[in-house]
Amino acid sequence: MFWIALRFRLGSLDEENVLRAVYKMSVAALLMGLAIQGLKYVIAPIVNMETFLGIFAQGALAGLGGLAVYAIAGLALRSHEMCVFIETIKKRLVRRANLPRDVSGIGEV
Repeated sequence: MFWIALRFRLGSLDEENVLRAVYKMSVAALLMGLAIQGLKYVIAPIVNMETFLGIFAQGALAGLGGLAVYAIAGLALRSHEMCVFIETIKKRLVRRANLPRDVSGIGEV
């Protein structure tokens, strides 16, 4: 209903590209979920599942692995959003790497 009203007011919403992006994100999310579930079983025998820290470590490691799978799947599917995200991260890392070490001005004297 909202989509129809928005389309009526604005005209084309570029539905084809939106649906393509949703498809790619859905596939990447499905792969991420499968990876997280698999990693939980792989990590469980390694950590102590009877303590808070063990359960936390299992969830954190499985979650990080899932994020990595999502990023790789997004790049493999050539998701525009994932490519823009990676480029933004690269630019921020390069900008921080190029900062001068001494910003106090003392080294100039």
